[in-house]
Amino acid sequence: MKVVKNLRERKYMTKTLKIIWWSSIKHLEEVCPPLPANKFIPSWYKDIHSPKIDATASNVKGCPSFPMLFSQGYVIPLWTDVVLRFHKKTNQYQWLTPDAQYQMESHGAAQLMDHLPEDIKKDIAFILKPTCPWKLITPTGYSTLQLPMTYYFNPIFETLSGILPTDKWHQTNQQMLIKKSAFEKSSEIIIPKGTPLATYIPFKREEYKYVISPQTEKLLKDEKIRELKLFSKFRRRLQELD
Repeated sequence: MKVVKNLRERKYMTKTLKIIWWSSIKHLEEVCPPLPANKFIPSWYKDIHSPKIDATASNVKGCPSFPMLFSQGYVIPLWTDVVLRFHKKTNQYQWLTPDAQYQMESHGAAQLMDHLPEDIKKDIAFILKPTCPWKLITPTGYSTLQLPMTYYFNPIFETLSGILPTDKWHQTNQQMLIKKSAFEKSSEIIIPKGTPLATYIPFKREEYKYVISPQTEKLLKDEKIRELKLFSKFRRRLQELD
């Protein structure tokens, strides 16, 4: 184990990369900025009671993958109210915002919808593409993974995934699959300002050597040691494993 001998060395080992968010709408950073993902933990998850220390049966609150997932990246919340109107008979739709500076675009069916399997697109009313004011700058060699809001189960929309080369191109745009089922009770719905749209996780572009290894004594031993360390505690933290 390496021992940190001085503050200078400690600072080097804990170096934090800088990313920059900026908006094409002046002062929006004071009103509705992107925030760390842990500010948007789903309410259903937060409402779950943590299992007792000696509980024989656990729940998702005892699964370490959830807090690790919810703490990764940043979230762009919707910066304006958006009213959506959809007419099922004609498949015509319309969007409205409270101010002309907040714009949306249509994502034509020929771009994606027409190419999806029938059983998938049957519940898609249309694809909405907000003109997102937020730009993201990452260090050289770093891209950003765009993901839908994990475990949110939004009944109105789901944002598509993608990878953005944010060290070269800084625009972020969300392609939102608007669901037909959202219009079952009314032809008009609203997505309120502040609704989380997508998660953004910066990562370093690297190449990996792909190896399929046969089982070895060393692999078995290492796995057993990890199990002994982990399963000897009621509160298990994968982050503490070497």
